[in-house]
Amino acid sequence: MKLYRIDIEPTGGFYTPIKGDTLFGALCWVIVERFGDRRLTDLLDGYADGEPFAVVSDAFPAGHLPKPVLPFPYFKQVGDKTEPDAKERKKFKKREWVPAEKIGLPTNEMAKYFTESAFFQKRLKTANRVNPETNHASGGAYSAYMIEEIRYAKTLNVYAVIDENRISVEEVKALFKHVGQAGFGKKASSGGGKFTVSEITPVAFENSGATAFMTLAPCVPAPDEFDAAKSFYKVFVRFGRHGNVAATSGKPFKQPVMTMDAGAVLTPKSGMDQSTLFVGTGVKGASL
Repeated sequence: MKLYRIDIEPTGGFYTPIKGDTLFGALCWVIVERFGDRRLTDLLDGYADGEPFAVVSDAFPAGHLPKPVLPFPYFKQVGDKTEPDAKERKKFKKREWVPAEKIGLPTNEMAKYFTESAFFQKRLKTANRVNPETNHASGGAYSAYMIEEIRYAKTLNVYAVIDENRISVEEVKALFKHVGQAGFGKKASSGGGKFTVSEITPVAFENSGATAFMTLAPCVPAPDEFDAAKSFYKVFVRFGRHGNVAATSGKPFKQPVMTMDAGAVLTPKSGMDQSTLFVGTGVKGASL
């Protein structure tokens, strides 16, 4: 498997955050549309058993990755016994991103490069539900309402680990283009979530001294795989629902899935394998 960076450029507003699990679901629907159910079934074979055909990250500001989720002392310089005041901690908390080329540094050195980024802005927009019988917003269920729109930065990076024995890089790029043209997530049918794909490039991060993994998407770790005392994370609960044509089925919702959000730092119990490109396991049985 190989790691690639996919550069995308949003062309309008989004109504669903670009997170790896949701993006992967959108790609699966495109596989069905372009190649049929059988191809997706074949590609998903082994997915929950540590043999995925692809693993997809969240979207990040171009050239940056999320700051590792670690207690503050991990970022202090060696020998520094001072405690920052509330104002300094607040400033540090706002610096949520690290340049991608600095991710291999020791955490206390990496901290020098943490930065703020205008990754996205949120705003409320007015929308209408139109009565299909009158073609007007006629009140009641067909009234104006407010919806939150996300405006992303000009260029975003998504990372994908790809098994090229099962799906080609060209196919993956075509799938991303299809999602970008059709629209991603909520309001896709009315113009939301559209983007273009500019480049897909092989990448590698410096990790020669690494002692832990950092996740780039919501992750469900395998049982007893990591040292709990040396692993840190924020919980993200996915209240999922089916997409595409299944969104209008009788049972569109999925069971909630508790995950570790992007930026989680996970230390293996059995030692570090520097060649590992993904961690975690697939989740079965989420549909209600």
